[in-house]
Amino acid sequence: MQAINTDYIKSTMNRATPGESLTNDPATPLPAEKPPQFTTVKDATEFLFEKLTDEENYMQFMEVIIQGTPLMDVAKMLTFSGFNEGKWNPDLMMLLIEPTVYILMALCERADIEFTIDGSAGEEEDLDENSAEYEILKKLQEAKRTSTIPLPPEMQQQIEALPLPDEGPPVEEPLEEPLMEEPVAAPSLLSREQ
Repeated sequence: MQAINTDYIKSTMNRATPGESLTNDPATPLPAEKPPQFTTVKDATEFLFEKLTDEENYMQFMEVIIQGTPLMDVAKMLTFSGFNEGKWNPDLMMLLIEPTVYILMALCERADIEFTIDGSAGEEEDLDENSAEYEILKKLQEAKRTSTIPLPPEMQQQIEALPLPDEGPPVEEPLEEPLMEEPVAAPSLLSREQ
């Protein structure tokens, strides 16, 4: 007798019913159900570049890559979150993966951070020829090997002007004297005699 895979059953029970999005209120559509904000690769790539090089985000992305996260995973996460926010449609999302990885590669090379493209360790990452991303990965590896990243010159200049992750803002020295005095504990109301 064949065993029942309860994990599979549980995972399929939490899915949306086919056509469920058609029952949503048309007056309040989800962001991904509206027309996208960006419709060209150039405009969307510029938006992603600004997001990646923003002061608050830049160091966080570099930390994630230093911890060993492959660039493809970071790019997929960024492009998918942009799709969920209504920034672009699914087709443009797929087209944005390659330029996003190129931007991440340039940022990593600027900061002298070791990175992997798709998570394979070693000098040459093994490619699965049956993978849907085989051609993209092949181009990305060639760019990594030759250190020629096809980015517009203005993006290259902005990347060169970014601070290195080690530089960061100056760290303030701790004060020797506390700014406030230690608070004095008030006697408890329960300890008072009546």
